[in-house]
Amino acid sequence: MPIEVIGVEAIQTKLSALQVKVEHMRPIMAEIGNMILNDIDETFEAEGKPKWIQLSRTTLRLGYTNMGKSKSKGTHLKNGKTSRGFEKYIADRMILQKSRHLRNSITRIGSDGNIFKVSNDSVTVGTNLKYAAIHQFGGMAGRGRKVKIPARPFMPIDKSGNLEPSLRTAILSYVDSKLEEAVR
Repeated sequence: MPIEVIGVEAIQTKLSALQVKVEHMRPIMAEIGNMILNDIDETFEAEGKPKWIQLSRTTLRLGYTNMGKSKSKGTHLKNGKTSRGFEKYIADRMILQKSRHLRNSITRIGSDGNIFKVSNDSVTVGTNLKYAAIHQFGGMAGRGRKVKIPARPFMPIDKSGNLEPSLRTAILSYVDSKLEEAVR
């Protein structure tokens, strides 16, 4: 699902000015791609910026049961308390990172050796996983679309396609420094 990032006119204007001064923009675009990837990595490490909504107890129980736990060693003890194993499972479980499939899908190495698509005038970072959008934006999923999945944004854009303000500022600062270097 392609998403166009909007609200980056200031970045585009400065990149155009820089392109007039610099013959090869590809290294600059690659660095911007690295900045985006670093932001995504930080988001996964922090489990969201802001913090993602925790997994439901039902989801956690299903995951724990599917690990091969027998009924006798399930999530609950006879007295109604949760088992130590289940509590440890909850404490150790990182959101959206059980298999790391989603996180790793963003950093695939392309045929040119880059971990994102980069050209002389653009950089593309993303994932082609079908379920990525439901995690990024939230919505109804599952059989009959009966399960509400909360948004857990891992890409630095909002629903309108606006770049995260702190990343936008960092990219602008980087491009400004490269423009100053080119003018010297």
